[in-house]
Amino acid sequence: MAGNHDSTVPGKELSRFLSALTLALALLVSGGAMPQDKDPIGLFNDASDLAEKGQFEEAVAIWLMVADAIPEKYRPVIQVNLGLAYKKLGKLPQAWHHLSRYLAVKPEDAEAAGWLKEVDGQLRETHVLCHVSCKPADVRIFVQGESKEGYPCPLDWWFEPGRRLLRGEKDGFEQKLDVVEVVSGKGEQSVELVLLPAEKWGYIEVKGTGKSIQVFLDGMLEGKVPFRRKLKPGTYELMVGRPGELPWKKQVTVAAGETVVESPEIANPVEKPPEEDLATQLGTPVHVAAKAEPETGMGAWWKWTLVGAGVAAAATGGVFSYLATSRNDQLRKDYPDGTAEAPAPLQHRDLYNQAYDEEVQPKVISSYVLYGTGAAMALAGGILLMVGDASAKGSDKGEDRKLGLAPTLLPDGAALSFTLSW
Repeated sequence: MAGNHDSTVPGKELSRFLSALTLALALLVSGGAMPQDKDPIGLFNDASDLAEKGQFEEAVAIWLMVADAIPEKYRPVIQVNLGLAYKKLGKLPQAWHHLSRYLAVKPEDAEAAGWLKEVDGQLRETHVLCHVSCKPADVRIFVQGESKEGYPCPLDWWFEPGRRLLRGEKDGFEQKLDVVEVVSGKGEQSVELVLLPAEKWGYIEVKGTGKSIQVFLDGMLEGKVPFRRKLKPGTYELMVGRPGELPWKKQVTVAAGETVVESPEIANPVEKPPEEDLATQLGTPVHVAAKAEPETGMGAWWKWTLVGAGVAAAATGGVFSYLATSRNDQLRKDYPDGTAEAPAPLQHRDLYNQAYDEEVQPKVISSYVLYGTGAAMALAGGILLMVGDASAKGSDKGEDRKLGLAPTLLPDGAALSFTLSW
């Protein structure tokens, strides 16, 4: 029967459906059941004219649009039109799909059943029928390379053998992508798409202008202020502060779709005003100083500790230097250079160099590092002790020992000068 229907789609055998749809749409419009601005009658007539001219792709696009605009009871006519148009285009899986949907509503139509049987026979030679089910219900299935609007689930679809991509979508659920391995020669296949509920998120925002202010969530460093982070709903320990300082802490609860905003004072430090108005005294050195207080033995302990640590570091460097020298002497004995009369084996030098690099050189480097570190620490501690002692003596004599900061305006600009006196 299909051979009598290849010249045009829909042709004579479908004229009754076109007339019925035109009449139904006319009744709808005249009865005020559909807004005039959609004009489904004009769209349907345009698609029919395009199909009669062989422009099936354009006709299909319009019929799909009309199918979404008319009540459910009038859609079977659109389905049979789409089935025959896809058949003419050689898109047999689509033709099978729409003809099957039409016959599910109009099973008594023997002529349409014949068209479906013909399409089914051709598909079984090259394709595999897959039954796609979904959890939850009412999922929209998108077949790779097919309709942008997708198809309702469950869906029966003919696939060519190979890897085929399916996508499931539903409001309130995560999108599901599934690659179906279609295998020929094994009959029909079943595929299930399971969509998970979409995770809802909340946000934590920490406002701040301070430098080096770090943000921790549940003890983990997450960033610096200003800070904003997407999180799962729940309760978190928020901690904000600088390294080495007592942090600001708070338990915060994040709800889905909401943003928790915190502005801790530690993240927004207030700049201290100057002790004197320097702007009115440009050109005149201004000293902001405090009278040195005599240091007690308890106040100087850390300086003596610095000196002691420096001496200890230097002494340890001496130990490493002695060990390096001793090991080097032993290596010289193990791998002698030899003499003209009794030359040493050629590999002695390579063995010596390797042992020196591995056993002697690290000790030499460590000794130099410890010497430098120890000397610096001892020198710094000694200087601090002398400064503190001189300040104390000056205080005993009634002298004003100062540590001053003097902003001075120079002819070519402003500069800062520091003064230390005792």
